[in-house]
Amino acid sequence: MLSSLYGRLSPRSYGTLCALMVGFVNLLVFLSYSAHVFTVESVLHSVHDREPNRVGPHDGYYGMAVSNAFYMLSSILIVPSLSNYFRCKWVLVLCSLSFIIYFLSFQYLNRYLYFICCAFFGFSLSAFNIGYSGYLTEFSTSESLPKSQALSWGITNVSVFVAGVVNFLMASVNSGVSSSKYREYSEGEIRVFFGIEAAIAIATVVLYSMLPNKEVEGSISHSHERPESVKEQIVEMVSVLVDRRVIILIPFYLYIGLFFSFWVTIIPTTFQFTMVLSKNVFVPIYYGAAFTAGSVTTSALIMSLSSRIHNLCCKPLMIFTLVLHLSIFAITIASTPQWSTVRPNDEEALLIQPS
Repeated sequence: MLSSLYGRLSPRSYGTLCALMVGFVNLLVFLSYSAHVFTVESVLHSVHDREPNRVGPHDGYYGMAVSNAFYMLSSILIVPSLSNYFRCKWVLVLCSLSFIIYFLSFQYLNRYLYFICCAFFGFSLSAFNIGYSGYLTEFSTSESLPKSQALSWGITNVSVFVAGVVNFLMASVNSGVSSSKYREYSEGEIRVFFGIEAAIAIATVVLYSMLPNKEVEGSISHSHERPESVKEQIVEMVSVLVDRRVIILIPFYLYIGLFFSFWVTIIPTTFQFTMVLSKNVFVPIYYGAAFTAGSVTTSALIMSLSSRIHNLCCKPLMIFTLVLHLSIFAITIASTPQWSTVRPNDEEALLIQPS
């Protein structure tokens, strides 16, 4: 029934529908992802304070390093090969299955199990990025891709605000439980929180499997000839990696990885390790709302201006992003206590005191 409905839609309407649907499922994926990375270092720090032999005080950061390493390896060696044999929506299903394994590990938390499951977490991020990007090319042409990406990603980024609400509710419910001056997580709170995360990941497995998979005539993937063997795929991938244009962009890719870790893990952890902010239950909502407002506004601008300004997503957007990021770093350095990224403290910031 649904396939016949999709067949009656025009390519433009079908592309918009697919962008909306994958954006909604991505919202659920990134809801669980964002809610967890906002807190994982603080969660493991709390467990270490109760049971020092169970996990290390900074295993959240070390786990992020493990997941980033496996993300890189999966993106180079594993997921591209899988995408040659599976439709992209099934690669996204594999992403959600790996998330389930990772979230369930918090029910039996110890450092060795955690690091092993961080490898699954890195694989899931790789599967998400490659599967999502590939799925966009199945229903988008070169002209419609910026709009499809902006629409789906704008919906996805609402998840950061919802994750802030989730963390607010957690903090509100447990605000009177701990006598500590800093935010701490009880064993029961950890089990319930990550159990809900696993349940959301299970739901996304079902939803990803239900995504439409009709390939649009003239789409980017339709015009690309798939390699017939793994050897051909490796040769093609290596030829892309050594392309001069890709090599020029290596510093950009390195920076994106660093900035992503900065805003999604280090900044939320810094808030929880700063005494004056750690007990303020509204901080996660403020952070999530600000990020969501910026993401949705930027997505709307790209959708409306991409057809009017030539190469909007290249130099114009890069220059704007450069100015914005420099401002972010200046404000962060001026308002963050020196040791708040690694341990709870009540020191003063350099210039602007958090309150």
